[in-house]
Amino acid sequence: MASIVAVGTQDAADRLAILEIVNRYGRAVDEQDNDLYRTCFWSDAELVAGRKTMRGEEFLDQTRFKAELPLRAITGAGGEAGIDTLQTSTHAMGGTTIDITDDRADTETTCVAFLVGPRDGELTMLVRGIAYTDIFERRDGLWRIFRRTHSFRWMFEAKVTKVVGMTI
Repeated sequence: MASIVAVGTQDAADRLAILEIVNRYGRAVDEQDNDLYRTCFWSDAELVAGRKTMRGEEFLDQTRFKAELPLRAITGAGGEAGIDTLQTSTHAMGGTTIDITDDRADTETTCVAFLVGPRDGELTMLVRGIAYTDIFERRDGLWRIFRRTHSFRWMFEAKVTKVVGMTI
C-alpha cells in the first residue's frame, strides 16, 4: 500500500506553482509564444536534449518559435524522421512527480506531443512520447526551471489526409 504524505500549505502552494509552469510550457510551445515560454525558465537555464546542451540566452534564443522551425534534427530519431516546419502542435502533459527540498524541486513530467507540418510536400503528424526531467529553483519567491533534460521515448508518424478545425 502506498504511503500518504501530509502536505502543508506552503508545500501545496509550491506544488501548484510548479505544475502551473509545467502546463504553461505546453501552452507556450503550442501557441508559439516565446514571451510566455521564457517565463518558464530562469535566464541562466540549461537544456539537455539528446547530445546537445545549451545554456542561458543561447538556449532561450535557440528555442525561439518561428514558422520555419525545422524539426528533423530534434525528433531524436535521426534525419529520416520528422517534419520540415512546425505548423501546429498540441502538448498533452501527463503525470508530474515533484520532490521539493528547500528552494529546489526535482520533477519528471510525461508528455505526448502531436506535431503537424509538411514533410517533403505532404502534411505529416508526428506523435511523440517525451519525458521532461527538470530541476526547478525558487528565487525571490518564484519557481522556474533551472535545468531541463528532454528525453525522447518513442515516436510514430502518419500522413495527414484530412484536416478539420484548423488552417494549415
